[in-house]
Amino acid sequence: MKFFSGLLLSLVVFASVCGADPEYHYKNSDHQKKSAQDALQKLGDLSQYKNILEVECRSGKTVTWIAHQAPESFVVGIDRSKEYIDFCQAMHCAKNLAFVHAAIEKSCEVSAAEQFDLVFCHASLQYFPDHKAALQGMARNLKPGGLLQIKGACYYGDEHPLVKAFNVVKQSAEWKGVLAEFEPSKLANYINPERLNILLVEADCEVNECEQYVQEVPFDSLNDFAAWFKGFVGQAESFSKLPGAMRDALLAAIFIAYDEQLKALGIKKGDGSFVYTVPAVRITATKK
Repeated sequence: MKFFSGLLLSLVVFASVCGADPEYHYKNSDHQKKSAQDALQKLGDLSQYKNILEVECRSGKTVTWIAHQAPESFVVGIDRSKEYIDFCQAMHCAKNLAFVHAAIEKSCEVSAAEQFDLVFCHASLQYFPDHKAALQGMARNLKPGGLLQIKGACYYGDEHPLVKAFNVVKQSAEWKGVLAEFEPSKLANYINPERLNILLVEADCEVNECEQYVQEVPFDSLNDFAAWFKGFVGQAESFSKLPGAMRDALLAAIFIAYDEQLKALGIKKGDGSFVYTVPAVRITATKK
């Protein structure tokens, strides 16, 4: 417990942004875990990092994998949602693994200041309303020379089939009033790579690598995509304000429109499978 003597608990409920359904997340996040593994393996042997922190660990799949990959390292997962942390503490067990309820931008420190050799945040930065505060919190918990890895979604662009599907539904007679002020670009606080580079420098970090790429996520069917979409997008703030039945009907309409976009583009295969594309960025930086 001494390790966490400086901890300040979260003051913000993440459920208002991404929803708090840990079991659903756990069942539908294998592709996120695989993406995180691919990114982390670019950093070399994880056992070289003696203290590792994941920011917004959600249902704990990735951070638990790290604990097993680096059994001599001390690995910590933090999340602003107490529901997720309670789930992780009940689900995952390793002698070198701990879960803490904390919000990185609200905490002065997760542990003793400058404790960690590696801090990473994958597929979550776009849900922070204030990227500057989040990055400064991450940097604050790094040792000098420690490594920070950020990976997340950039705005899809107006030509992305999902954005086109949103706009088709938005213009329909049934949903025009409900979605009058909705813009797909506001679904999340999407990452601007140029702005992120500036914020990292302001957080006393030196950017080592900034790679923009298109992440491909395979789905066996539109139903599988619907399960993912409901858990990771459908509970975003823009949708969480809607009554449950209305939200489900809206998502169903978006799925139908998205399916039509996939067919028109020839993306959907005869067996119903397709690859979902996400414009993304991966940045690594070193704490000065």
